[in-house]
Amino acid sequence: MNKIKVVASIGSDADEKIIQDLIYNGVDAIKMNMSELSREYVRNISEIIRRLNKKLDTGIGVMVEIGGPTIRVGKMLNGSAYFNTGDKIRLYKDEVLGDETKASISYEDFIKEVKKDDDINISNGNVKLKVYDKGNDYIICEVIKGGDVTDYANVNIKSESNEPFLRVKDIKDVEFASSIKADFIELPRIKSSDDVMQVTDMLISLRNDHTNVISRIDSLRAYEEIDDIVKISDGVLIDRNGLSMDVPMERIPGMQKIIINKCLRMGKISIASVDMPINNSSVPTRIEVQDIANAALDGVDAILMSDVIEDSNSYIKSIKNMESILKEVEESIDYIGMYENASREEAMDVTGMIATNVAGTAAKLKCKAIITPTITGYTARKISRFRPSCPIVAASPNMETVTSLSLHFGVNPVLIDDLNSLDKIIKVSENITKGLIPLTKGDKIIITGGYPFKESKNTNFMKIEEL
Repeated sequence: MNKIKVVASIGSDADEKIIQDLIYNGVDAIKMNMSELSREYVRNISEIIRRLNKKLDTGIGVMVEIGGPTIRVGKMLNGSAYFNTGDKIRLYKDEVLGDETKASISYEDFIKEVKKDDDINISNGNVKLKVYDKGNDYIICEVIKGGDVTDYANVNIKSESNEPFLRVKDIKDVEFASSIKADFIELPRIKSSDDVMQVTDMLISLRNDHTNVISRIDSLRAYEEIDDIVKISDGVLIDRNGLSMDVPMERIPGMQKIIINKCLRMGKISIASVDMPINNSSVPTRIEVQDIANAALDGVDAILMSDVIEDSNSYIKSIKNMESILKEVEESIDYIGMYENASREEAMDVTGMIATNVAGTAAKLKCKAIITPTITGYTARKISRFRPSCPIVAASPNMETVTSLSLHFGVNPVLIDDLNSLDKIIKVSENITKGLIPLTKGDKIIITGGYPFKESKNTNFMKIEEL
């Protein structure tokens, strides 16, 4: 039962068995990309996840990524083509079936904006091109670094795109994500907090107070606006591959540390995207282990497996390796330092004071768990910010609350029948905790929340129980 959560990315081949295997092996949320998947498929997978949550008593979250202003190639013959180093290839603004000599680009003004000798990166820089010449409806590029180009691979250009943040399809996809009550909606290629506000305003107009907005930091422009973006978002995803297209690789570890710290101090979710080997052996290198460990030690809430599932057996091996690494690294996290860092920023209201004291008391008394009955999840999110070393059991009668907590550090959300009697809630919570972690006589747990449960708007009590 790791504190740091794991997000898996799935493609068009996932089914109920694969989703169930992911859940059994520690995945906390499942991400789907609306640029690559149909709404019908995303809806079907979401329903499978909700059904499995009820069947398995889990709280797996659903994350949906919209396309945004991300530029992509179109369909490729047989799903992919190899661009050979030194070859000349054409990129068309009109839709064509791509092969080893050509591809189409999703952005109509792409040809107007690039200039001769501009660099173009495809698939996070795995393929590099240089603009050689331009025609009316295409550009000719020389392949500087060859490689496979798959359907809908991302394209990065150095010039500033004038494409609007939300296209018609994106607006429809946000509405769709809201209609299926996605727990998280990920926004790529944002330039400022104004882009984020467009989506939050849409959710407000749709009367959706459930879906969390996750801003992806994948460009230098977004990083430069990080303070305002974190303030207006529910969380951020740090896309190191995207950032590497704009800044030298040696800057990125420091940038990641700064972003995670800002999220920790503002009480927002932080997610780090990492690369893990997904092959027959699926054994991570020392550098890959170090990348995961550094994010964990910095205080990240969750890790995103950036590669999409192709071979489920290899993917499951990678998930197991990830869980093993996180379990070991969590023993070395500076919980006291993170607690003190977050405490300095906490507003001095009733909920903030109790949440601060709960986390501090749990550390001093070496409590085995913090139990928080909750309607909205607010108390659990507050306590998670202080990074207690023991698990936080968030018991709620609302399944939407349970799944919305799936990416918060240390929170183990569980569904219960009802919140009524305090004595009954304590008993039920103790039994739930015993099912999650080993407890023995003399162990201490903390129960905290707002009482009366369905009436109080603030966290107003803390109770220490010795078993």
